[in-house]
Amino acid sequence: MEHAVIPNPVIDQGVLLIQNPHLEPFVLTILRSDGRIIYTQDLKAAQPEIRLDLPHDALSPAGIYFYRIQSAKQFYMGKFIRI
Repeated sequence: MEHAVIPNPVIDQGVLLIQNPHLEPFVLTILRSDGRIIYTQDLKAAQPEIRLDLPHDALSPAGIYFYRIQSAKQFYMGKFIRI
């Protein structure tokens, strides 16, 4: 599963792109740099490429954020900056 936040750094609006060729269901979690979970969503993939708008209201204050993508078989992490 390939993934990226575009643009990075995020200024006003960001998009998380996830390539999910096997259409696996997964859980997306976004965390602040202090480890606090600010967003969680269960996703069932209906297409191999998923574009998710990042929850702008949850991405405050500016700083470093991490995201976790967890399926039944695999676990992925990434980070992005909100300025």
